[in-house]
Parts: sequence; C-alpha cells; structure tokens
Amino acid sequence: MHDATPDFVVQIHSALAVRYGRRWLAMWAGLDMELVRADWRRVLRDYAGNPSAVMHALDNLPEQVPTAVDFRTLCAAGPRPAYAPLPLPATSEAGKAVMRELLARLRAPDAAPPKAWADAIADRVARGEHVSLAAREAAASVRARRSAAGDPE
Repeated sequence: MHDATPDFVVQIHSALAVRYGRRWLAMWAGLDMELVRADWRRVLRDYAGNPSAVMHALDNLPEQVPTAVDFRTLCAAGPRPAYAPLPLPATSEAGKAVMRELLARLRAPDAAPPKAWADAIADRVARGEHVSLAAREAAASVRARRSAAGDPE
C-alpha cells in the first residue's frame, strides 16, 4: 500500500542535499541511506508533527553538515506547537438527568451526607490499625454529633 503522506525525513534530506551538495553526499558515502533515514526518523520523532520547528531548523542551518542530533537541536530552538486543550467529554441526556437527580438529592434540606466513613475509621482504630490523628479526630467529631442528635450508631 502506498502512503500518500510524504516522509518528512526524506523532505529534510532533500533540502540538505541541495544546501550542502557534495558535502552531504560525502557524509553518508558507503552507508545505506534507508538506515540513515531510519536513524533520523528515530532522533526527530518528536518533530514529525511540528513543521514549524523543522522549518526553523532548515532556515538556520550551520556551515557544517548537521547530524541528526545537530538537526534535532536546531528543531528544539524553533517554535513550539500552539496549546490545544482537549475537547470536553460528551455527556448523554440520560447521564445529565442522573447527575441532576443526584445533585437535587444532595441539595435537599433534609439530606445528610453518609457517615459510614466515620464508623470505618472507628473500626480500624478498634482493630489496632494505624490511623492518622486527623482522621481519628474527624471521625470522633462526626460520631459525637451523630450521637448528640440521637442518630443510631
């Protein structure tokens, strides 16, 4: 299958061959160019989707023929892609209805938040488990208020 997207490393190498001519060819003499391109793809993988950084590197080439690492350094000095936040997740109408119902129950004047966590902390303390002082004090406070209000333990 033929990929219609041009290989960005082939495009870079073409530009470098035009700029450096024989010096470019001499640098890679005797090497399989596909292996050279594979190395450049690996070294420049973070810039495959950032043509502005690649153009910055091509616009600021040094006198000497750059290696893949040299070219990556030039790319790193270029512009960064603009920040694009992720889209908000889609919520179904059924999901929205469930959330509205839950919020209505939580906002009801007679709604009391569950206090089972306070009992769980007390159980852990009774078993001799390590529980932070802050958690013990918070649980004791909730259990004391619940007891004072006449709520069953």
